[in-house]
Amino acid sequence: HTSVLDRTKYVSMEMDAAILAALFGLEKLHVSLAGVDTAADGIAATMAAIPTKLPTFSAKGVKTGKYKYAQKGEIMGKPFEATSTLSIAKAKRGGQNVWMVSDEAKTPMGNASDTTYLDSKTMLPVSRSIKQGPATIELAFKNGTVKGSLKAGGQEMPVNANTEGPVLSEGTPMQLAVSTLPLANGYKVGLRSFDIMTAKVEGLGLEVKGTENVSVPAGKFNVYRVEIAPADGSSGQTLWIEKTGARRIVKWETKMPAQKGGGMPAGSRYQTTRHSGE
Repeated sequence: HTSVLDRTKYVSMEMDAAILAALFGLEKLHVSLAGVDTAADGIAATMAAIPTKLPTFSAKGVKTGKYKYAQKGEIMGKPFEATSTLSIAKAKRGGQNVWMVSDEAKTPMGNASDTTYLDSKTMLPVSRSIKQGPATIELAFKNGTVKGSLKAGGQEMPVNANTEGPVLSEGTPMQLAVSTLPLANGYKVGLRSFDIMTAKVEGLGLEVKGTENVSVPAGKFNVYRVEIAPADGSSGQTLWIEKTGARRIVKWETKMPAQKGGGMPAGSRYQTTRHSGE
């Protein structure tokens, strides 16, 4: 089954700028989207500190499938286009039943892949692999630790972090887990997410702000508007998640701070829009 959804992707990284350029190209640059206010005071208030544990996620509603995206954006005033395909499939990893979540992108800087294996029941990350050209990120999540490496531009940065408990993996893996929560108007919960570039656990507050009807090229959907932000309110993201059925992420927008580590350029934007599918 192949369909497509509307998604806006923004990622902020905190490595050396040369490493970032080699590893992620335009797709993973520090970006911001004007007019998207996801850092609401109410969300920040729910996250005074990093939670000691995660809520319970349920994989019962997760569906296998393939979703295509057409992307248009602007980096430092220069427009660009890209495409990506998100695949969700059942698999085995080291004898363990998992969900394989794979994002394959074609960007102006070349092809990129991001594959995460999630526990089939808990939706927690088991491992993650991100590749673009000769640059790679490899991570393994086990027993309250995250270990691996980041390699690009002839440099290697080891990752050996103690997370003191289970964590989510930022981006698409976290969004898929969030879609399995018992969402309802006014629902609030704290999340623990592993920030790849700082190798630290980040506390996030999640709140369902209400329901909306949204239209994308694939059709009209009745959705929950879910807002997620860190305690300091410096950034955040909004997810539009189907109320029923597969609970797909119909639309996704993220706001990043104007400057965050790494010296990446502010004022850039990157938008992914659902187009007609196969």
